[in-house]
Amino acid sequence: MSLSIVFRRNLHTPEEYLALCSKTASASLEWGRLQRLQTLNVHDNFLFGGVPAEYGNMSSLRVFYIGEQGDFFNGFIPEELGLLSELEVLALGTLFNFDSKQEYYPDRSNKMRGPIPKSITNCTKLWYLDFSGNFYLTGPIPREYRHLVNLEYLSFEQKNFTGSIPSELGNLTMIKFLNLGNNALEREFPVELASLSELEFLNVGNNFLTGSFLTVESTSWSRLEKLFIDGNNFRGGFPRAVTAMTALTMFYMSIKEFTGGLPENLGQLANLRHFSFGINRLDGQLPDSLNNCTQLQTLDAASNNFTGTLDPLRNLSLLVILESANNRLTSTLDLLRSLSLLVYLYADNNRLTGMLDPLRNLSMLSDGIRFLLLNDNDLRGHIPAELGKLPNLVFLFLHYDGLLGPIPTSLADLKSINEINLSNNFLT
Repeated sequence: MSLSIVFRRNLHTPEEYLALCSKTASASLEWGRLQRLQTLNVHDNFLFGGVPAEYGNMSSLRVFYIGEQGDFFNGFIPEELGLLSELEVLALGTLFNFDSKQEYYPDRSNKMRGPIPKSITNCTKLWYLDFSGNFYLTGPIPREYRHLVNLEYLSFEQKNFTGSIPSELGNLTMIKFLNLGNNALEREFPVELASLSELEFLNVGNNFLTGSFLTVESTSWSRLEKLFIDGNNFRGGFPRAVTAMTALTMFYMSIKEFTGGLPENLGQLANLRHFSFGINRLDGQLPDSLNNCTQLQTLDAASNNFTGTLDPLRNLSLLVILESANNRLTSTLDLLRSLSLLVYLYADNNRLTGMLDPLRNLSMLSDGIRFLLLNDNDLRGHIPAELGKLPNLVFLFLHYDGLLGPIPTSLADLKSINEINLSNNFLT
C-alpha cells in the first residue's frame, strides 16, 4: 500500500496542504510510531479495506485527506479518530477550493459504511470535515457535532443519512459551507440555522424535508451565495426571506410543492446568475422586477401555472438557458430580439402567439442555439429560412402550431441536427 506522507507547518487551507506536498515516502508503516506526522495525504489511489484504527495514535496529525479510492475502500470509520486532538482537516470525500468556491468531485467514490463516529466531536480544532461521496455511510447526523465550533466546512452529501437536520448545527457560528444534499433527511428545516451569519453555501436539496422552508421573516444569511432546496417536499409560498439575500448567485427551488406567486421585490437579487423554480405549482405573472436580475444566465420557470407575458425578461441579455415550458404564457417571440446569447430555449406547451420572424435574430449567434422548442403554442406564419444558418442546432420542435407555407430548403444545411418535428401544422 503506497501512502504519501507530508511534513509541513503553518498551512491554512486544504489547497495549500496538497499543493505543498514536497516530502513523500512510500512504505509499509507502523502508524502508531509517527508521533510527529502533521499531514497525511493518500488521495487518488486504490486502497482497500478501511481507515486503520492505528491512525488514532498519530497525535500530531493536523490534516488527513483520504479522497477517492474506489469500491474496495469499504470499511468503517474508526472511533479512534477522535483521539486526534490536533486534527484540523478531515477529508474523506470531495475537496473544496475556497478561492474559486468550487468542489472537486472524485471520479471514484468510496464505499465506507456504518455510522459516523460521535468521537470525532473530540477533535475540536476541526475546521474542515467532509464525509461526502461515501454512499454506504448511514444513520443520523450526530447532534454532538454542535461542539465543533471552529467548523467552516461541513459536508454529508450523497449518502444515506436519515432523521432530521439537527437544530444544534445552528451553534456552528463559523460555518461557511454546509452541504447536506442528496440524503434521506426528513422533517422540517430547523429555523436555528437562519442565524448562521457566515454562511456562503447551503445545500439541503434532494431529501425528504417537509413543511415550509424558512418560516422566519428574515435571516442572517447576508453572505449566502449558493442556496439549493430543490427536490424536497416543501410546501407553502415562495420563501420571502430569500429576497433579502442579495449576495445570492445561485438559487434552486425546483421540483417541490411551492404555491402562489413570485414576490414583486424579486429584482433585489441582482447578483443571481442561476435561478430555478420549475416543477412547482406557482402561478400569477412573472414580476417586472426580474428585469433587474441582469446577470442571469439560466432561468427555469417550467411546469408551473404562470400566465401573462415574458416581457419581464427583456433585459436579461446574458441568458443562455431559458426554460418556460408547460405554463400558460401568452407572449409573442419579440423578446428573442434582445436575448441574443440563448443556446437552449424551452418554451413549448404555452399559449405563445404571433409570427416566427424574431427567430431570424437567432441566426446571428456566435456559438449557435442548440435546442429550440416552440411546439404546442399558437404561433403563425412561415418558418424563416434563416433557421438553416444555425450550425449547432440539435433539436427543432415546431409541431402543433399554426405554421403555413413551404418547408425551407435551408434546413438541409443543419449539419448538427438530430431531430426536426414540424408535424400538425399547415405546411405545404
